[in-house]
Amino acid sequence: MVKKILMSLVILIFSYPIFAYDTGKSPGKAALYSFIIPGGGQYYNESTWKTVLWGGSEIGFIVLTSYHHNKFLDYKDKRNKASNPQEWAKWDREAGDQLHKRNNGFWWLGSTLILSMLDAYVDAALYNFDDEDQKLKVQFNLNYLGLEYNF
Repeated sequence: MVKKILMSLVILIFSYPIFAYDTGKSPGKAALYSFIIPGGGQYYNESTWKTVLWGGSEIGFIVLTSYHHNKFLDYKDKRNKASNPQEWAKWDREAGDQLHKRNNGFWWLGSTLILSMLDAYVDAALYNFDDEDQKLKVQFNLNYLGLEYNF
């Protein structure tokens, strides 16, 4: 029984390319567009609300991270120009806070970018899924494994 199930799974895995369908969109291209342009992969996949959501999130994190980086550089300059130890400690603390916020911004931006690329990839891979859904049917019964493909 186990051999039959294993053999059926092996046959299904190796016959997958025969039954694969053309999605109409390239998943790799969608992920690349999403990497290069904020929301680009979602725009390529013709998903307007996701374009706004992902693009806005990425642009927001870029702006926020840039703001904290500029503040960090400003406080670091003030720290280096400080004349007494109390003033130096104040600007050092402020620079450290801005550095921490900038680094968090980079992590959020990177995470958003990766999730955006994954979303674009999956959306492109499943672009025509509703149209192709009825073409391939797999049936499992106690003594029967059926595979039906409609043209």
